[in-house]
Amino acid sequence: MKVFGVTFGKKPVLFAIFILICLGGFLRWLSLRESIARSPDEYIYSYQARTVAVSGLAGIKSLVKEYNSNQQLWIYPPPTRIGYYGILAGVMKLSGVSHVKQGAYLSVFFSILSFLVFSLIGIRFFNPWVTLYGLLFLSVSFADIAVSIRTWQDAFLAFLGGGLIYFSCSIISSPERKKNYFFLAGIGTYCLLIKESGVVIYGLCVAWILWVLFREKKLFPRGMFLSAAYLLSILFAFLLMAALTGGIGVLTGILKHVKDAMPTNSYGVVYQSGPIWYFLQEFILVSPLSAFFFVFSLLAILLPARFTGRFQVSPSAFESKIVGGMIFFVIAFFLVAAIVPYSQNLRYISAVFLPFYLVSGFGFWKMVLLLRSFFDKRFQAAIILFLFFTVVGIGAVSDFMNFRKLFLMTDCLDLSVKMVRECLR
Repeated sequence: MKVFGVTFGKKPVLFAIFILICLGGFLRWLSLRESIARSPDEYIYSYQARTVAVSGLAGIKSLVKEYNSNQQLWIYPPPTRIGYYGILAGVMKLSGVSHVKQGAYLSVFFSILSFLVFSLIGIRFFNPWVTLYGLLFLSVSFADIAVSIRTWQDAFLAFLGGGLIYFSCSIISSPERKKNYFFLAGIGTYCLLIKESGVVIYGLCVAWILWVLFREKKLFPRGMFLSAAYLLSILFAFLLMAALTGGIGVLTGILKHVKDAMPTNSYGVVYQSGPIWYFLQEFILVSPLSAFFFVFSLLAILLPARFTGRFQVSPSAFESKIVGGMIFFVIAFFLVAAIVPYSQNLRYISAVFLPFYLVSGFGFWKMVLLLRSFFDKRFQAAIILFLFFTVVGIGAVSDFMNFRKLFLMTDCLDLSVKMVRECLR
């Protein structure tokens, strides 16, 4: 494979991807071994999982009864997130270990699986430069590492979100393949069982696909089928949760408790609220260089072809659908978290990490194409490699050092907008 002057063999590309996956796994394992304080949510999830591990499905109803009878619990994760703590309960039962850190090991596992999904998307729908850049920065991302060493469901949700992105791209690429719709619906349904935001993650992917099916391809029957599948997924997940928690009335009561408790949650009010630009600043802090390339991708998509084509950065029609859809997903989900009260927390938007770094990798590739036009062909390959191993290398090291500074040196417990700002002072 030859990409703007640099030849890639299949084996070297796969080997480089393997090395980066190992790097990401090593950094997470290394960080996991550090002695860090655990957040209240981690203890709640561990307690829920231990209860189910000991009592089985009956444990869910006991958790629900305890939650409904104690108003102080309403500010903590509700017992409706069965898709996460059920998996954690299985791990605890199989391993015989129920320590709070057990969930962190599970998070590392799903984080590494996310690398595999990322690589699959990059290889199939992009090129080696996009894949290698994005995978490098995902492996050192302070937000992704922070999520992956905690007993939170966000690493699992990021993995499933990556699966939704993959099958969204597959449907857009080959809308005639019915099995991709069923895979999308299956993963989307499970997301609904993990966290309430799953309905937004799944819904944004469906909206992206419907835009292409209705507007670009005029495939109205397929679009109607997908819309029906989305609504049926929500209904199925709701009825399943109702059956496991004790009935529809019980389930709606839990959801009402969650809503009523939000304004009384002092942590959410103080630490997860603020101006949108504060949250945007925190998001950019995840990786300033990648944020720059993300914006460059956005400009390449939005600017007229007569302008971008002059500098050889004009995207193809397929690239516009794939990259444009990912940009829509990232921005829309970010805005939902920024606008919904008490939701300004980076871990709440962990599902955007994969598409964010894919789009950033695409922007890096387009930037190299732009720079290539200013240099003699004899020096293009050397310049590209120099940029990759210096500018990109320095940026990657800087991102990882941000993680160490923020979470290992200050013992920051969360990724909420105000806590991150306080830990960085």
